[in-house]
Amino acid sequence: MKTANQLTFATYEASLKLNPNDPVKIIFDNIDWSFVHSLAKGKYSSQGAEGYDPVCLFKAQLLIYLGEVSSNRKLASALVYNTRLCLLCGFNFLETPSNGTFTNFRHRLGDDIFYECLHQLIAQAIALKVIIGGDTAIDSTHLWAYANRFGKKTCSCKGKCKCLFSSSCSLSSYGRTFYLHPERNYRLIGPIPRGSDIWQEKYNARTSVERAYSEEKGSHRLANPRVRGLSNVKIHVYLALCAQVIKRIGAAVTEGIIRPHPVPCTVGA
Repeated sequence: MKTANQLTFATYEASLKLNPNDPVKIIFDNIDWSFVHSLAKGKYSSQGAEGYDPVCLFKAQLLIYLGEVSSNRKLASALVYNTRLCLLCGFNFLETPSNGTFTNFRHRLGDDIFYECLHQLIAQAIALKVIIGGDTAIDSTHLWAYANRFGKKTCSCKGKCKCLFSSSCSLSSYGRTFYLHPERNYRLIGPIPRGSDIWQEKYNARTSVERAYSEEKGSHRLANPRVRGLSNVKIHVYLALCAQVIKRIGAAVTEGIIRPHPVPCTVGA
């Protein structure tokens, strides 16, 4: 596994001309990426060619979720001719990855490593006080992975059928529907009386979750997975969340809230 990328003279000369106020450059320059090497080292063999630096590959994947390109295929094409994207990731000219390399990179690391990468970035955001503890509001959004636990289609339904109800698929276009009476609606039951001032105060904070999901689905492509399978969709979600976290770090640096320097991040072996 390559742990550093020695830039050619031409690439280095071009990097000096990269706009220092480039939003993605500010983000990438103010994060300690060493955790990627620590997490990925067990996924690479000590034999054979070194391949690409996993940090460069990870940064390249984040370009999709930062809105620079829309897919791995377009990313591979853009890196060939787009000097800016090539420099931001740390690749040398004429030595950029193919679409297959990015696919293999995701499969090699697996969703568990990408999940840990997300936590490492969140830890850095907390250390920089970009994320501050307090009340936590939660919600959920639905993403189709086009996969089921049986590994194959178990019914004749042509729509988005849930395996839990494979024996009784609904004929309606919107799927099986359940009706709950008010006394069985658990959202109406809680430690804080519904309709009280404190309940309204807490509920107002919940709207931040909706804004976060809206940002994820739009700016960070959460609602547009271009992969199939539960593991691949998990990686898609983790990378979208990583993009949101590092964008917050970049915004804090730009606004002068935090000093522009990366925070060292240690990862246990």
